[in-house]
Amino acid sequence: MSDEPFKVAIVGGGYTGLATALHLEILGIDWVLIEAHDVIAPQLGASIGLAPNGMAIIDQLGCLEDVEKRSTACRSAQMRNGEGKVMYSFAVDPIRQIHGYDLTFTERRIVLEIFYDHIKSKDKIFTGQKVQSIEHTKDGVEIYTQEGHTFTADLVVGADGIHSHVRGQMWKAAWNDGSTAFSRQIGQDVETEYGCVFGLSNRTNDLKEGQIYQVHTFDRMLGLVMGQNDDIYWFHFFRAPKKHTGMDLPRYTEKDVERLLAEDGHRIVKDGTTFNDIFNNRKTHVITPLPTHTFQGWHYKRIICLGDAVAKFQPIQGQGGCMALESTAAFVDQLYNALEANNMQKLSAEQIESVFTKTAEVRLARTKKLVGEGLTFMRFASWSNWIFRFIDSYIVGLIPQKWLASLMFAGSTGAYKSTTLPAPSPIYERSKAKKV
Repeated sequence: MSDEPFKVAIVGGGYTGLATALHLEILGIDWVLIEAHDVIAPQLGASIGLAPNGMAIIDQLGCLEDVEKRSTACRSAQMRNGEGKVMYSFAVDPIRQIHGYDLTFTERRIVLEIFYDHIKSKDKIFTGQKVQSIEHTKDGVEIYTQEGHTFTADLVVGADGIHSHVRGQMWKAAWNDGSTAFSRQIGQDVETEYGCVFGLSNRTNDLKEGQIYQVHTFDRMLGLVMGQNDDIYWFHFFRAPKKHTGMDLPRYTEKDVERLLAEDGHRIVKDGTTFNDIFNNRKTHVITPLPTHTFQGWHYKRIICLGDAVAKFQPIQGQGGCMALESTAAFVDQLYNALEANNMQKLSAEQIESVFTKTAEVRLARTKKLVGEGLTFMRFASWSNWIFRFIDSYIVGLIPQKWLASLMFAGSTGAYKSTTLPAPSPIYERSKAKKV
């Protein structure tokens, strides 16, 4: 029996990877994290929406207070049509009573910084290391980087995003073994129907923190979320002329940004403010395709992939990061349960396979459901057909506000919560206790 502790190698130092590392550290499971970029949490200007199900896991990880301090809780939402007419408005606050936590917004790098700051063993994080190959050995895995380093572990977690190199190594290992676990046409599961220009702008006119504004029109949806210091996180969603299939995703340029702005810059997002006003105050922006997929296979032998590497959500629903947190929690829970049943000794290949299988069983159905719902929501908000336009324009506004808030954030219902971390202590329950 080996005297070395069971070790998990995490490839990817983003949202999924850092959450996995922090959870493992809390439970005393050895780990190492390998990140391709030179720094954790680079300044990219990307935003992240945290729905109540994601906030519950953040609470369990012990990071809630820090996230609350550096994010904005959304309080109100207003939807207009392309002509500037208000279709409906509603308070977002009721979701705190329904789910226990707020819908919050902040910069992605801020959440990464908070996770990183909470990790004690920062010497286990290796940046500037691009994975070149992964080899299965008799008792584990060896990870080779382009920089000439070799990392040894008992299993690998691929947390390296939609273009995951770990996923490619996993598929390659299966194909080389003659396994039919993954189809060689697996990229056909990836469909790209929409794209988006994401941006961050300075304070503009009288837009205030905690407000959400959206403009719905045919094949387009403009969204604004007002953050701390009245910074504006904005989204210019557009439907591609033709649905794209495959992993060679469509490419967009600044000319596409200019074309979209020429067509939609005049849209009124609030009385006295157009989308042009927001764009002209921008700090950063980027245009990107929005693929949608849920891969059926998440693991092979000693490799498992989590987060965007196996499931990609439409950002309009704010569930991509939250569902990644649910999946990391489910994986670490299953791993800890297996280790505990094995007296914290190293797991066999069969035991590791069982951990992976149970993780997928817990997560796959809910993941597929929410990926599908997100695409439907995107189609609805961008009026992909006349029925959606009619319902959005004339029916949604008749729904009572509390019901509407509940419907908009229904994805938080039925969420996974870790069984190995302290039970979450919802904000709403704590606020009620303080009043007693």
